[in-house]
Amino acid sequence: MFVDLWNMRQNQGHDARAMIAAPVNDMGSQIHAWPDKIISAIRPSVISACEARREALGRQSCVLIGQARKVVPVQGGMGRLTNMP
Repeated sequence: MFVDLWNMRQNQGHDARAMIAAPVNDMGSQIHAWPDKIISAIRPSVISACEARREALGRQSCVLIGQARKVVPVQGGMGRLTNMP
């Protein structure tokens, strides 16, 4: 029973991690596209807006990656629970 619950929790964690991974990948492609936009921009206001957006995407991506790392439980945790004296 505990093993089933543990496996269910792990599956939920992996699903949640996959849901977070999609926006992170999208942000990554947007971040990599910004240097080209900055180089092709002529006006200083456009350049500063592009740089600010790129920094905001980078911060948002870091937050999502941190959330994804917290979601999935430790792999070996169930073994430690079942071997308790």
